[in-house]
Amino acid sequence: MKKCFACGIVALLSANVAMADYVVPSGLLPDNASVGQIGPGGLQYDLNGAAIPAGTYTGFSISFDWVAGGGNPWSNEANIFFGDNDFANVTTIHQNGTTATAGAASDGNPTTLSFDGFFAINYEGGDPLWFLGSQAYAGSTAAWSNISVTLTQAAIPTLDDFLTGTLNGPVDSVSGDTAGGGDNIDGPNGIAAGSWSGEDHVYQLNWGGGDINIDLLFTNANGDIDLILFDDNTGNSTVATSTSTDDNENINVVGLPAGTYYIGIDGWQGDTNAYDLNVTPEPASLALLAMGAAVVIRRRR
Repeated sequence: MKKCFACGIVALLSANVAMADYVVPSGLLPDNASVGQIGPGGLQYDLNGAAIPAGTYTGFSISFDWVAGGGNPWSNEANIFFGDNDFANVTTIHQNGTTATAGAASDGNPTTLSFDGFFAINYEGGDPLWFLGSQAYAGSTAAWSNISVTLTQAAIPTLDDFLTGTLNGPVDSVSGDTAGGGDNIDGPNGIAAGSWSGEDHVYQLNWGGGDINIDLLFTNANGDIDLILFDDNTGNSTVATSTSTDDNENINVVGLPAGTYYIGIDGWQGDTNAYDLNVTPEPASLALLAMGAAVVIRRRR
């Protein structure tokens, strides 16, 4: 069974120090005060782009308190967007929807949720900017308070900043354990909707071109980890993913062009695990390679 991932752009999380942050003034009133699933009923704040100082803002930091009431309420996720207009008329989404599960309380107790990440499309100070938010909950009411929004100009990290090691084709192998690896690849801009939230490892892959087979070997009962092949160091797009709930993951790509790629190993909803990672030519190509070697050996006799 495959896990379901939302479409979007992978973003990288990092503890970069902002160069010129802008803290949005508190006390903003929502244009729409209802809270619920993503849609026109979500919180909508016009951040008044004209008042935001000029500059290129690459990311954001947000926190808010929430409480739900009525019956036996719960809330296990919240979603936020940044756009150039209200939800009904937005044309440019600077940051696609993201889900935060950390700090959610299934028993309905008040808690604080926070988001930190980078925009899919940088925001230029002075342009219109709306903060759009919503929350999935059960019960008759839900409310956000003490909403804090900070826009950051932090340097956007790349996968090179988090390298665990380097692999070279056509055949290479490595073993590791994602425990303690840090949570550096995640989905605040949409892909996996935050589900790639475990500690991770990243390997640079120098590939000479041709069919490729990547095996990630592990026991799923010890932790569900997934396999991602990125086609550049920004993490903005993937060549392929393998996200089953079984033992082991596999990626097989026919005719992968020569170049530098990145292999990500990331836990599902916080899981970690030990693994063996093997890179080889695609099985059919490997068989042909073996046949070719046999011909060479015979010719040497």
